[in-house]
Amino acid sequence: MSMGVPARSLSDDDLRRELAQLKMKQAEIMATGTTDQKANHTKRTAELEEEFLNRFSPERQEMAEQSTAATDRRDEEPQPGSFPGAGESAADDSSS
Repeated sequence: MSMGVPARSLSDDDLRRELAQLKMKQAEIMATGTTDQKANHTKRTAELEEEFLNRFSPERQEMAEQSTAATDRRDEEPQPGSFPGAGESAADDSSS
């Protein structure tokens, strides 16, 4: 059974609209739907909610920004053996 357009391909408005429609139908599907209908509903709802959170959750955006900042800091830190003077011998230092 087709699950519709992938959530990541939906516009913001379409994502909100699909989530709203699923939420309105949830009680009916869970009360009277077949096992397959319930499974499909649950799967699609999870897909749309995950995409919604990825796009609009301030916490996730903040976490992504923090992760990017941490990666940037790590990339700026000298790696073992890459500090200034690495590979130079003590004799090179004494000739200055």
